[in-house]
Amino acid sequence: MKKIYALAAAAMVALGMNAQNGAPLYITGDGGFAGGEWAPETADEFNYANGEYTITIDGVSQFKISTVRGDWDAFNAAALTCNYGTENDAVVALEPGDGNIKCPSKGDWTITVAGDLSTIKLHTDGEVNPVAPEDLQLYLRGGMNDWTAPEEWALTRLEKNENGYWVYEYYCDGQIIEAGTEFKIAAAEWSDMNIGAGDDTNLPLDESFDCFRGDNPSNFVMTESFSGILYMEINFESYDGHVYLSNDDETENPYLGEGGGIADVDVENVAPVYFNLQGVRVANAENGIFIVKQGNKVAKVVK
Repeated sequence: MKKIYALAAAAMVALGMNAQNGAPLYITGDGGFAGGEWAPETADEFNYANGEYTITIDGVSQFKISTVRGDWDAFNAAALTCNYGTENDAVVALEPGDGNIKCPSKGDWTITVAGDLSTIKLHTDGEVNPVAPEDLQLYLRGGMNDWTAPEEWALTRLEKNENGYWVYEYYCDGQIIEAGTEFKIAAAEWSDMNIGAGDDTNLPLDESFDCFRGDNPSNFVMTESFSGILYMEINFESYDGHVYLSNDDETENPYLGEGGGIADVDVENVAPVYFNLQGVRVANAENGIFIVKQGNKVAKVVK
């Protein structure tokens, strides 16, 4: 019944867009919303004047708009969306859909929607500084850490492999993701990077598993408890990638070269390489916590 309702409501939005002028239009998301962040029941209302809707939100990075207030089923069924891009003051076409609308960068934005709901424009007086996807710090975020982004759950970025995918790794240092726990791989700001599963959400150990970058992909769900090593490759242009988890810390990286690119390495004869917790290589590792990589061995160290 919910699916039927959602389809019918979306169809009505599409048919009635040109007749919307002056009827309420609502918005919620992250940032300075009077009705609360991600609160569809108390979503803020646009101002309507001179044939267009406008509202200014401070500290916003992503949001949703809808012609209906209510629970998420009702709000999403009447929602409008677009892929806004990275330009200040761009005018972009809207279409029915419940995907989040991402601002070019986090900041104070004035959002203007045409009276017939055909287009949207975002304007800021501040600087627009979108971060390149590969420069974002990524974290494991889920039920094991209340969906936050603490440093102990930060992934280390390695390099781009021969297929054009960026490769990351994470070594548990006492951290555990229990069986049944849901999580994603994301940046500190969800709107900057959100990586999850597709239709198959159950994440097994010791297998390469599809992952996707999107507005709100499905959560990964652990089929077994995990306390070992995670590898990921992700293409920031095609949005696809793979993850591999194992409780065997000796497992080779399957995404770097043949056989992980680290087979048959004499660890004792390989110089250690240090990275900070943001995945940036450090020449002089002193006075802090670092990731040290020596051959196929990776560990966290305090210096």
